[in-house]
Amino acid sequence: MKHQISQLKFYLSFALFVLFGQGAFAQLFDEQKTTNVGLIRLGITNYGVIGNGFRFFPQIPSCEYPTGSQIEHLFNAGLWVGAIQGGISKVTTGAVVQTGTSTGNPNTAGYEFTDATARGLIQRSSLIESPFFNPSAVSHQDFIAEFTDSILTRPGATGVIPQHNPLRIAVRAEHYAWNFEFANFFVILNYTIVNRSNDSLVLPHIGIFQNSIVRNTRLVAPQGTAFFNRAAGGYLDSLDATYKFDLAGEPSETQSYYSTKFLGAEYKGRLFRPGLVDGFRANFQAWAFATDPFVPGPPSDDFDRFNRMRTRLFDSPDSASIRQALRTQPGNRLELLSVGPFPTLMPGDTITISFAAVVARNASSVADYVDDKPEARRTLVNNLDLAQRTFNGNDRNGNGILEPEEDLNGDGIIRRFLLPSPPNSPRYRVVPEDRKVTLYWDKSAEASVDLLSGVKDFEGYRIYRTNPGDDRSREGLAFSLRLVAQFDQPNNNIGFDNGFDAIKLPTPITFEGDTTRYFYKYEFNNLLNGWQYAFNVTAFDSGNTAIGLESLESARSTNFTTAIPGKTPTERKEDAIGIYPNPFYVRAAWSGPNRREQKIYFTNLPPECEITIFTVAGDVIDRFTHNAKTYAGGDNRWNNLFGNQSNRRAFSGGEAAWDIFSKSDQALSTGLYIVAVKNLRNGEVKTGRFAVVR
Repeated sequence: MKHQISQLKFYLSFALFVLFGQGAFAQLFDEQKTTNVGLIRLGITNYGVIGNGFRFFPQIPSCEYPTGSQIEHLFNAGLWVGAIQGGISKVTTGAVVQTGTSTGNPNTAGYEFTDATARGLIQRSSLIESPFFNPSAVSHQDFIAEFTDSILTRPGATGVIPQHNPLRIAVRAEHYAWNFEFANFFVILNYTIVNRSNDSLVLPHIGIFQNSIVRNTRLVAPQGTAFFNRAAGGYLDSLDATYKFDLAGEPSETQSYYSTKFLGAEYKGRLFRPGLVDGFRANFQAWAFATDPFVPGPPSDDFDRFNRMRTRLFDSPDSASIRQALRTQPGNRLELLSVGPFPTLMPGDTITISFAAVVARNASSVADYVDDKPEARRTLVNNLDLAQRTFNGNDRNGNGILEPEEDLNGDGIIRRFLLPSPPNSPRYRVVPEDRKVTLYWDKSAEASVDLLSGVKDFEGYRIYRTNPGDDRSREGLAFSLRLVAQFDQPNNNIGFDNGFDAIKLPTPITFEGDTTRYFYKYEFNNLLNGWQYAFNVTAFDSGNTAIGLESLESARSTNFTTAIPGKTPTERKEDAIGIYPNPFYVRAAWSGPNRREQKIYFTNLPPECEITIFTVAGDVIDRFTHNAKTYAGGDNRWNNLFGNQSNRRAFSGGEAAWDIFSKSDQALSTGLYIVAVKNLRNGEVKTGRFAVVR
């Protein structure tokens, strides 16, 4: 209860911030959501800013990857649109970060978009089981915002947006994220930009400004110069992509990359990409937050900003030395990736443009990572390619023309953001017991049809499990799942050809309160009680060699369930209350590094009971209730920090964890203690003793 109160205080304060913290307009102007279907948790707003500037740290990530790691990759980023209008250079900036601004605060100069609808962010999903399911959804998680630069005074605020000379454009921003194993590491940013002014926009350029920073916030809080000046990076010319990595912070504890990539734009039915349209190119710029010997200072006005959007940092005579410095010398540098020029945008004209926020793990050694060797960037390059292929859709060669061999539907329509689809994830259930966990799953995946090929190509199932202690590793549970078993179609020379007889139940079964019919079963025996394991059952297909499509697998790292084996509930008189570890020495092996992350287990509990801990003198230390059906890990810091926050968790029901803190929030000292467990169904009380040794 004590930790629930502290959480309640946080959510109450956050709600007050949303309602009143930035003025009465905050409900409409400043809405924050976070992608969570893939391995990247990217902050999305309803006014053109990506990331949240760590304003809600540590409760809400800005750009965390992988999920649960607390490795952050972005302070913030935002859309920039520049053009010459009425003979004047103008740039509308969705975000800026520089000395003299209230960084990350969208009420200052440089944050020039405002929600145009008062609806905030709209969420929808292509997943049928999602509460946001919508047949119009593009991805597993769409976030949609509509904003404009034409509102000079934000609703409820006093005074105009500082230093803002609007182009008078309207923007519809759609953000796409997937849980597919081959596509869960990027978010696509798709913008539709309309000229709502009465003037033409000449030489329009569009870009993404960003302040990316890769740091492990478990080890250092995101604040101060020393946090932001440790990154290095550069630009991958052939991929139209920026990249950043942790050079001088904690590189052995991060080893990941953040990148922004230009995917493509369409104007009046024509695809715009470098190499396809004469004169159209991608421009990379970098400048210092304050001062830096290797890059210029920030742009001072719209004329300067537009000039940066139209030119390349590496066009200067000393470009080779600048490239080398960006890669090898840490610093707090801001980046801009812009593209153009587009043809003159007349009143009412529309451009649709797409970028991708892409993350990746280091593919090689720590030394290769800090030395920025190509082998370390191998996974990043692959992920960037997959993001590009996602944008291309059925226009597989990306030339903006649908070739006959690409037109599988025969309708001549280019479909962007079309991914080959693995089989649906099986519906599965995890049942923990004493030193054992059993997995049950249905056969819904077997009816899956690939969206790109139109073929029903289910091949088999894979079963995954983590090892004890993986929840505390740097990689976390998502990257610690290990293949344990595979069962696939027999007699087709694909996979193991071992069939499904070993896992198929004689007849399908159901569980109380669950109408799913389960056809398969797999058991894990000799597990350790009290330790957290993660499990998953995935389905994979046979691929399609005719169109060069490899075998695809349903979500492994984002759809797992955690379970802690333990005793099941019991009301038998002969079953004594168990306690482990007993005695408790400083901390158990599963505990975190400090006292707040410790736990001890009480076992052989009735289905509904009250647990009271006493000193030997009879003083009550703590008291709480336990319900086997609703138990979710207990009110303890360990569960909140290391438990599976996706709510896909299973418990045996006959055990409860306690954090070894009193009801007055004091850590227990060395001594002997008594626990009394009262069965709330029949009033029977059982007791046990345990020792704490500090």
